[in-house]
Amino acid sequence: MARILLTLLLFLFTARAECVLKQGDRIMVLGDSNTQSGLYVVALDLLIRTRLPASGIEVVPLGLASETLSGTSEKDHPFPRPDVHERLGRAFEKVQPTVVLFCYGMNDGIYAPPDAGRMALFQKGVKDIAAMAAQSKARLVAITPPPFDPKSYKGAMAAEGAAEFGYRAPWPRYNETLTGYAKWLREEPGLADAVADVHTPLSAHIASWHASHQGWSSGDGIHPIPAIHWLMAGLIAEALELPPAAAEVFAGEPGADGAWTIEVEGMPPLAHPKDAPAGFFEAAGFQKSMNRFTLTMPRAPAAVMRLKLGDQLLGMMTRNQLARGVDLTRYTSLSFNRDATAALGPALERHHLLSDAWRDHVGHTRPSTGKSKFTLEEAQAAAAPLEAKLKMLLAVRKETLRLEAVGP
Repeated sequence: MARILLTLLLFLFTARAECVLKQGDRIMVLGDSNTQSGLYVVALDLLIRTRLPASGIEVVPLGLASETLSGTSEKDHPFPRPDVHERLGRAFEKVQPTVVLFCYGMNDGIYAPPDAGRMALFQKGVKDIAAMAAQSKARLVAITPPPFDPKSYKGAMAAEGAAEFGYRAPWPRYNETLTGYAKWLREEPGLADAVADVHTPLSAHIASWHASHQGWSSGDGIHPIPAIHWLMAGLIAEALELPPAAAEVFAGEPGADGAWTIEVEGMPPLAHPKDAPAGFFEAAGFQKSMNRFTLTMPRAPAAVMRLKLGDQLLGMMTRNQLARGVDLTRYTSLSFNRDATAALGPALERHHLLSDAWRDHVGHTRPSTGKSKFTLEEAQAAAAPLEAKLKMLLAVRKETLRLEAVGP
């Protein structure tokens, strides 16, 4: 019986020589509340683990809610917004990063129309981070701000021409301000080693999803739902030139019994977060651009084929579906997908342990952010069993699938 064995070359760190990341990198991630939440950071960490598993890369999460890099704040904010400059030097000193990722902008425009003065402050803040990264010989990755979504905003908007704007009363077209920040980050020459533009594609996808799904919400307008964080992670991974495929299988010749036996060897793909809208990732291109786990048969011998795992029927698929490539992440019985889903819990728990401890270790001025229960050393020790669990769940494995023709 014919066998097709897929061994994933992406297990070699040199799978893509142009990858921004290198062996043993320590990545420091700076940003505001969308970074502190940890969702896109965890998803990115899982993509790095499963695409560059031998790299020994460490992700150090240092997001801080309310933070800006412009030093600006609203008059009615409960406290002066923290400015990353206050902790930037300590962060570089204590983390010793070789790569710095940063994602700011949402709080820097103070939820108001475009303003040359605020743009200048934003640009200066970015250049300050870039200068410190250059001084530390760290590679720099700029992430454009995620979109502001007025259709999902829960409160009252400010009127056009209002005297004051803020997170409690934003300008309805505030996304235009963020679009200007994203454009500058993309186009400023020599600013960073890579720019991950999450703003432009997410703005388009959110608008498209609103148009086709009445009543859908992307979050609260400022803080997006987990599914959008996943798309952010995918776009950042693309900018870093991570390998895009968890696994791709192409069926060749059948065995003597007319069936195809396919051995798939690799690591799990990135599981979708809970409550992700059906079809959301396919429509955004995420499954093809950064999470490919597909079975393709360019010319299936029958109009309908069945896919089996042992004696278990996984599903039926048409000739056209196989020609385009069937997304294997939909089959929960595969250990790849089962363990990918199981990895989300410990990955999030580990992130919050280390994020809280690292944030306290570096220090900050945000008054309403509680302290970690652990010192950094204690948090690292508490995270060790979670790290071991992740390595077990994301280990290389092999599964044998069977593809059979149904009728002519």
